[in-house]
Amino acid sequence: MNEILEKRKFSTAEHIVGRPVIELLHDLDLPLPLILDIVRIISIKISPPSTTVMDLLHKKGQSGYVPTQLPILDAYLRGGLSFGTLTEVGFPRIFD
Repeated sequence: MNEILEKRKFSTAEHIVGRPVIELLHDLDLPLPLILDIVRIISIKISPPSTTVMDLLHKKGQSGYVPTQLPILDAYLRGGLSFGTLTEVGFPRIFD
């Protein structure tokens, strides 16, 4: 699979997960199920390891925030998710 992606100048995960599926269909010239598998596999590989809130609390200590371990998001949230509040985070859809 790496050879196919490199041959078509897709060298980073951002080239795959940052593009609409319709563009991937056109640019990679591969069947849709294979493209969806590629996106799924790359998304799993680049995602941070899953962590429970309890793990984060024990790691961070008893502060007013639970860090998400995504530095940009934690900076935006001023340290992480605030205790005692409901926080909704939205992202653009990648499968349209």
